[in-house]
Amino acid sequence: MSNAFTERYASGAYSKATAARSEATAEWKAQQVVNLALRNRAELGNARSLLDIGCGDGILIGTLSRSGIGCDYVGCDLRPEAIDIARTKDLPKTTFVCGDAFALTSKHDLVTCLDVFEHVADYLGFLTKTRELGAHFIFHVPLDLSAFNVLEVHRLMDRRRRIGHLHYFSKVTAIATLEDCGYEVIDWRYTASGFENPWAKRHPWRYWPLKGLFAIAPDFAVRLFGEYSLLVLARPKYPT
Repeated sequence: MSNAFTERYASGAYSKATAARSEATAEWKAQQVVNLALRNRAELGNARSLLDIGCGDGILIGTLSRSGIGCDYVGCDLRPEAIDIARTKDLPKTTFVCGDAFALTSKHDLVTCLDVFEHVADYLGFLTKTRELGAHFIFHVPLDLSAFNVLEVHRLMDRRRRIGHLHYFSKVTAIATLEDCGYEVIDWRYTASGFENPWAKRHPWRYWPLKGLFAIAPDFAVRLFGEYSLLVLARPKYPT
């Protein structure tokens, strides 16, 4: 159902505002997913069908296909201009759908949902419904809720206005949210989304103190400064 939150994506306004950032980070995020999936091959088994919610222009599906992860792919996004670009890539055994993932009836071996549910007004309802779409899930969640961001509150508001983050998470609240919505967390790792991806490498010197602290006390460093995201592999806690 269209509302003020979804209209931003369907109208093209979001893509126009974030095009440079999205293009620079998409390949980097895709490689993080590949690394986590390969690390958990025993758990994932021979995952053949894959659904990417918020697929953008299909970079993740292309990367997974080249890495031998999956066989049949569906990419779903609310942004028509992103789906139009994805369809030009002519990826094998891949279908791109412009619209709501919950309109799909098939269940998939693996569902990826990268930097998505922080944009969704009813994120708890979204995650609970998403659980019915697959056997395993990979989420990527920005960890905006840090001491530094709370003190410099304009940084949170910048994420809200410019990137569209409606909800802010720490590692603890992100994992608790998934568990409350019926997921069992199997594996997780931090990703240095704030400074390792190509978009952020323009000013690498800014992150030397954070990198040094992270090497000693990673949880404390992330809670203090933010600049990291959480990559999570999960499965449904209850049968669907």
